[in-house]
Amino acid sequence: MNKPEIKEAVLATLRACNKPLALPVPIKKIIREGFPNVRLIRFSKQMQRRGMTYEEMKQFCGTDDACTDYYADSDTYVIYYNDVDNLKISSNRYRWNIAHELGHIALNHHKKYDQTRIFRTGLKNELYSVIEEEANMFAAYILVPHIVISCVADKHHIGIRNLCKVSGAAAVRRFDAIQAWSRRNRAEAYDLELLGFFSHYVEKNPYSVSVRDWLDSHRACKRCSSTLGRFTNFCEVCGAPVQGHYKLKGDIMEYPGIELDGEDRVLECPVCHNTELYAKGRFCIICGNSLVNLCSNGQASYGFSCQNNDPLPGNARYCPFCGAESTFLQRGIIFRWDEKSDEIDEDGALPF
Repeated sequence: MNKPEIKEAVLATLRACNKPLALPVPIKKIIREGFPNVRLIRFSKQMQRRGMTYEEMKQFCGTDDACTDYYADSDTYVIYYNDVDNLKISSNRYRWNIAHELGHIALNHHKKYDQTRIFRTGLKNELYSVIEEEANMFAAYILVPHIVISCVADKHHIGIRNLCKVSGAAAVRRFDAIQAWSRRNRAEAYDLELLGFFSHYVEKNPYSVSVRDWLDSHRACKRCSSTLGRFTNFCEVCGAPVQGHYKLKGDIMEYPGIELDGEDRVLECPVCHNTELYAKGRFCIICGNSLVNLCSNGQASYGFSCQNNDPLPGNARYCPFCGAESTFLQRGIIFRWDEKSDEIDEDGALPF
């Protein structure tokens, strides 16, 4: 099996959906919104439409789980899945079956092996086993994402079953896989991009302080790769609206700014370079220049349109609450984000 290809197929699938996600993963919604050339049809609907019995429907599909027909002329797919068997519905087996069939589509198995339907009789046994296992791995990665589970829940198989809405057998297998993944104790770029699709969900539901701290240290701006605060609406460095995005620490950028003291004031006036500052003052006693970095929309001359009037960090080019330029940027005290930057080089160890 080509695991990197399977992982990329999972990411491409979630990118195509382009919607914030939560557990359990809405696999049918992902197909409807991200795959306009894929149609989902329930067994019961097809039986009613064609006047077929359940036995005839199973014979038509060649399985009592799910199957996919590929129509090359129109480049379209039809997934038939069993909603008649109560056990498959109550155990959530049907969700795995749908994800498995989507795996065949996302991995281009029908096109790659010139198949209108994936049948054991249509392929060599070894090849059939490999592509079935690839589709199963795709289903596992997309329905039970390792890093998301580790952030929001106890990794016991019962919790996985209930949280991800998968069968008990699937939950046990994923529990073992997640345990092995956690022992590696390091996130990869794949894990962090995957986590980004679940950012809203994860940020609301971290299950430990160590996880929250880990999320804080990996939260980054999608545009400039700078660190993002937990409750910000805009990036302080480039002003972009905050999007759920995480990066390895070595890929997070640190942008230069003005060093501040314990009162959030510059150590010396950036205009006249006076270092004799009044103990509690916010203005230079020599030239009158402001010694603190503020939101420009929080100042009197701008009508106080931003509620934040607290000092900003020394490298903040923009207000994290309203996105307005900071006073340091407006006055040319600091550079714009894309004029100069330095990189942080740290590891990405997991706390799970």
